[in-house]
Amino acid sequence: MKRRTSINTTFVLLFILSCASAKNLGKDHLTPGSCEAEFTRTKLPEGQSIWSKLAQAGGTGVSYMVTGLGYSTDMILSFTSGVVAGVAICSPLILLDTVAEDIPILSGECLGDVGVAVASATNPGLGKVASKGTERWRCPNVDPVAEGLIRVADCYKSNGEMDRAQEQLWRIENSAVFKQCLSPKLKDKVRAAQTI
Repeated sequence: MKRRTSINTTFVLLFILSCASAKNLGKDHLTPGSCEAEFTRTKLPEGQSIWSKLAQAGGTGVSYMVTGLGYSTDMILSFTSGVVAGVAICSPLILLDTVAEDIPILSGECLGDVGVAVASATNPGLGKVASKGTERWRCPNVDPVAEGLIRVADCYKSNGEMDRAQEQLWRIENSAVFKQCLSPKLKDKVRAAQTI
């Protein structure tokens, strides 16, 4: 019974946070003027908001896991290449150290220097590639907010306030969160609205 209560509490908190953050995102990108009320009339789909938060949380976790695996692989490959290169390059000294017992040990120093040099120069960059490749997995669903802001731009157009309509569409198109997270369908809709 306790577990069920905590799960219900989690869903309620996610619901409250998702609605609040989506409305704030929209207000932050709203062009002030006679059509502002058009956005406040926009009803965000409540079930979709909760699902969006859950999907974002899951996507973020998987994105970080994949990114971590990428960076771990980078480290393993760098370390392995350093050891292999050190052994290959320093093998004459290793052989000399095993044959001549009175000569100071140079092979350890050689292995360390060559291994570190090769390992630090070897970075496949898989972690960066994984982070960039899973960037959209960490996105919230901003489509309903963008649709509300597009309705505001349409309102300005119908009132003959073309400058405000263009500014509203510009705010959507040039926002970092919308650039990264807006679906291709909505990006096309914003571009199409700007040409009319």
